Amino acid sequence: SVGPMSSSRTARRLDFETREASIDDAELYMAGEELVETLLCLEKPRDSDEGLEPDEEVPLLRNARANEVDHRGRGAVAIVFSLWNTMVGGGLLMLPWSFTEAGCVAGVLLTISIACVCAYTAYLLYHHGRNYDDISLVALKYFGKKGQICVSIVMALLVMGVFLAYDVMATDCVYQSAVGVHDFIHGTSTNPADEARSTQCTILDISCWSRSKAGIVLTLVLFSLSLVKHVSTLIKINSFGVLSIVYLIVFIIVQSVIVGPVAPQPLAVTWISPAFPRMGGILVGTFFIHHAILPVLKTAHHTVQRGRCLFVAYILAAITYGLPGLLGQYSLDFVRLRLSKHGYRDGANFLSAFATNQPFAFSARVAMGLQLVTVLPLLMYIARRQMLGVAFHGLQTPLWIVPTLNAAMLLLGLTCIVGNVGIGSIMRYASATGGFLLLFLFPISVHLRDRWTSGSESKLSTWGHLILVVLGLALSVGQFLPLQTHMRDASWPTYMLRQ
Repeated sequence: SVGPMSSSRTARRLDFETREASIDDAELYMAGEELVETLLCLEKPRDSDEGLEPDEEVPLLRNARANEVDHRGRGAVAIVFSLWNTMVGGGLLMLPWSFTEAGCVAGVLLTISIACVCAYTAYLLYHHGRNYDDISLVALKYFGKKGQICVSIVMALLVMGVFLAYDVMATDCVYQSAVGVHDFIHGTSTNPADEARSTQCTILDISCWSRSKAGIVLTLVLFSLSLVKHVSTLIKINSFGVLSIVYLIVFIIVQSVIVGPVAPQPLAVTWISPAFPRMGGILVGTFFIHHAILPVLKTAHHTVQRGRCLFVAYILAAITYGLPGLLGQYSLDFVRLRLSKHGYRDGANFLSAFATNQPFAFSARVAMGLQLVTVLPLLMYIARRQMLGVAFHGLQTPLWIVPTLNAAMLLLGLTCIVGNVGIGSIMRYASATGGFLLLFLFPISVHLRDRWTSGSESKLSTWGHLILVVLGLALSVGQFLPLQTHMRDASWPTYMLRQ
């Protein structure tokens, strides 16, 4: 077994990797104030950078200089906002569907409990890795080179799962927005979940348009964006993504209980549904920010504020996810979609419940689509950097590798689109593997190894942490079980669902 690394050779290797590593991949995934501030500190091109791959020709910020960005640090409000903005994203659209899988009461309890567990394991990573800028270096310290490679591979797989889910969601936005423009012009209305198209059509006829064709168009656009040498432009655009998220929250709440037709009771069962582990899988993926914990918290002005900011950010994220997810059950449009033939697949995208020519829904689709188009290349960058770090660690990357990996990831996404794979299923299965390993097993293993080495871990604390690992494993296994969803389909009057 590999124990804590104390030899001078290992210490020198750790120090070398800390000094020479380029920008932490997590920073490229963050959108918001911290990205804008980081962009102000971009380094200029240097002669020594000419031989790097396209992604690395202009390093954004060396990890070794991360503490030199702002000697004053940032306040608690800015840190909380950065962490909240990193967590909250397109997963908002999946929460009403998730509550139908778990039940209203069970959904609220799951949201609170998983947020608390994720906040605690994220704090464990920060506590034991506060001297580093990347969790892979924490894995190298406690579990050696093999541990670092395993963490990098799992990170790449989890990010790929999020990428595939967002790719399908972005395709839905592109497809429905294009149909919406046609409906506005011709005064028609289309059900987004209905993909029946005539095989006899002209190139200008909307009947030629389908999700598969929208996926092909989006794939070509994303492939072009993924070849951009400098990602600073995408980061700048994505930093305004918080506006889209706020607009989406307002849309879900207003459309569910104020403007749209309101259901007399929530669609989900009152207490608990046997399929509640599915919602747990979605929440594990949406609450995952462990890759961004170290670079964000290190910018805090006061050290004592860091743990407090982390827990406050998780509380706000739990409220942000829980409120729209719960209120979305009262949208009669969503009820109709969820109880339809393909409701399990299409219901994971809340926007699919509304007509394409509805202005409020149309604007929400456009806003969400634009944000996802800027997020997806960044997710590809993070996954690619993790894979390249394992395969070409310390070596120059061949130029053909980057476009090849980009094409492979996009073709995998296009396969999910053409195969009509559900967004919820992609997120659940990705969280079942990568989420368990990175949110439960890895942080707790780091904590227990450190405490066992120092002899400060009690038996009660050890058993408590092991119980958390077992619960995480049970949640992971539950994603693959054929569980039955309990909804109020028998109690809905037929005329309400057809009107």
